[in-house]
Amino acid sequence: MVPNKVRATFVMAILACFAPGAEGLRANQTGPVKSRAPCPPQTRIHLPLGRKASGEIIWSPPFRFDAGEPKAIGRHDVGQVKICGPGKFVFSPMTCGNKDYYYEEFKHSRGEVTTECRVVPVPMVKHAGLGCIFVECTS
Repeated sequence: MVPNKVRATFVMAILACFAPGAEGLRANQTGPVKSRAPCPPQTRIHLPLGRKASGEIIWSPPFRFDAGEPKAIGRHDVGQVKICGPGKFVFSPMTCGNKDYYYEEFKHSRGEVTTECRVVPVPMVKHAGLGCIFVECTS
């Protein structure tokens, strides 16, 4: 027999997970996406691989997100990333299944960016590691 206090705590935890609006309790949530579209080919992420003798960063081949799936990374040496094209770029120290709980995000609208790239610092990831990357594109 399960004590009533334990049962009540369990029931409340389940209700909190599935109650309408429970997702609003996450600290970093920016709101629901109305419609997802495949990311265009110019939307991509590059991660640093090292440095040349001159100090210039050597970037990885592009990570593309045309299938709309996050990509597991598992690195602890990333302090900056190169993001290209339009989209909402998400970098999380968590696994891809838990990426919504703790992340850094950068947004580029289709109107402000087409193919340009920019290098951005990711201080949270530099401290905690990079577990998952994702780009969300909307129509």
